[in-house]
Amino acid sequence: MSQLVLRLIPRAFCQHIYRVTLSIKGWTNDEKSPNVLASVWELNLRPMIFNPLH
Repeated sequence: MSQLVLRLIPRAFCQHIYRVTLSIKGWTNDEKSPNVLASVWELNLRPMIFNPLH
């Protein structure tokens, strides 16, 4: 059971990052993308990684 969960989590996490990246590309131009990605990392991804119970 735990092996199945460990297989599913990274896949779902990668799909989440992919969707976030696509939505960012949809409403920003290339010049602003690094800043937006950095803020998304700070606000969403980093807390999920370092505070999984949050």
